[in-house]
Amino acid sequence: MRDKVLVVDDDEDAVSLMSVALMQEGYICDGTFSATEALALLRKNVEHQYRLVLTDIMMPVMDGIELIEQIQRQFSGVGIIVLSAEKNMKLAIDSMRKGALDYVTKPYQFELVLPRIKKAIERVRLERENREYQQFLEEKIENRTAALIEKHRSLQKLFINTVEAIARAIEAKDPY
Repeated sequence: MRDKVLVVDDDEDAVSLMSVALMQEGYICDGTFSATEALALLRKNVEHQYRLVLTDIMMPVMDGIELIEQIQRQFSGVGIIVLSAEKNMKLAIDSMRKGALDYVTKPYQFELVLPRIKKAIERVRLERENREYQQFLEEKIENRTAALIEKHRSLQKLFINTVEAIARAIEAKDPY
């Protein structure tokens, strides 16, 4: 299954160019011009979740930092890369602390951004597989623990029955 990417930027040309480039690389790509529209698309596509969101920082109504926070809270398993004209290191650090996997400054060359997108998608995939495997192991441990507890109870009953049988045999042989 092809990976889905959501491009969020108030610059329509930036959304269009990135979307076309990603589709040419084989990704399923949607674009939107605001963070609130992005959240609506993320909610709408829960079953076929986006693997990655590419977002600008400076947008009207809701900025990219707030979008990152909302995605982290509501949509675990979605990676985020910031593509912004802001060269402010504080913003870059803040976005990474909030959960962005990478921060790329505009203008950028798509050929240089593509490997970072692939790396982010791979990381998201590996994290998802890790979560699924951990859940599988936890369920297996829970099932094995329940079976072990049942076997322990069975052995306790067997032990008590054996002790009682020995006690009855001793009493039958040598009454007091």
